[in-house]
Amino acid sequence: MHELQFSGQLVHHLLLRQIQSSNKSEMWFAVGGKAFRFSIQEFCLITSLACGPYPPVLEKRDGSGSFRSSMLNGEVRYNNKTLEAIFKAASLDSDEDMVKLALLYFLETVLFGKDQKVHINALHVELLKNLETFNKYPWGRKCYETTLNSLQRDLRKMSQEYWS
Repeated sequence: MHELQFSGQLVHHLLLRQIQSSNKSEMWFAVGGKAFRFSIQEFCLITSLACGPYPPVLEKRDGSGSFRSSMLNGEVRYNNKTLEAIFKAASLDSDEDMVKLALLYFLETVLFGKDQKVHINALHVELLKNLETFNKYPWGRKCYETTLNSLQRDLRKMSQEYWS
């Protein structure tokens, strides 16, 4: 199987073909004389990620916990570069902690594809305190919203550059 690679040019050309829509939670594109929708339904169908509603607000905790203490040196704010270094150097006694670290690393670097300098969302670490809660969380919805916001922001930026 060939390795998949992101194509910024393809995304750019798709954004150039955007059709205005009153629904801000989706985007429409004109390709080959036909209109195509990009919404959470298509995103979830393609990715097979959970896209249900968000759970009730999690109660705020003090930020302590065995995972944060043992794996992340008790740090409250850290970025993907630090997470990557911790992941590559990890040799844990606890299989569960290693799974949690791998899940966090995958979430931040693959699903969200964040830059190495971007800080990790504290909610993501909080959710790891319970693997069942973490695995049931609607990551597809979160990824879709992040992707949609990014595309819309880039489209506004392209438009401003074009008209200035």
